[in-house]
Amino acid sequence: MGRLENVKAKLAALIAEVKMETIKTDKAVLEYDGELAEGTAVYVLPEGAEERVAAEDGEYVTEDNKVITVADGKVISIAEKEEETPEETPTEDVVAEEVVEETPEEVTEEPNEVEELKKRVEELEKIVEEIVAEMLDFKDEMSNKLNMSAAKPITEEFEQSATKKTGDVKVDRFIERYGKK
Repeated sequence: MGRLENVKAKLAALIAEVKMETIKTDKAVLEYDGELAEGTAVYVLPEGAEERVAAEDGEYVTEDNKVITVADGKVISIAEKEEETPEETPTEDVVAEEVVEETPEEVTEEPNEVEELKKRVEELEKIVEEIVAEMLDFKDEMSNKLNMSAAKPITEEFEQSATKKTGDVKVDRFIERYGKK
């Protein structure tokens, strides 16, 4: 693959990655382009893989208790998760404990997301730097090739050779008659 094709491939991958939206679920982080609605194609990026693949069929529960049902890599429905009603009514103490337990998780998740986004931005910056470096190398290479090929026009070479004698009388006369105008 030439440098130009390599740059194009990196740019296409970068653009595709930048445009994708994500949502965390109980099974995986789903990626999608545009708005998450019925018919939207959803993807996952398997661990260690470089390219994303269509999400497997099934139900994905989001952090805000929505159930996204996927079939053939597309969303077929989005619904609110039905709350399970416990047989016993919890006392106020239990409810207070649940709230206290959930608050630290929410607080710790946000910095993790921020760190994850920072890492992703750093990775994207490195990719952009590589692309810029390759484009500059390509520009220099093309500039050198153009400078070499445009060294001396053919007409100059002919005019210079026309003033020299070849040693063959017939050729020298021909050059004298038709070489200069």
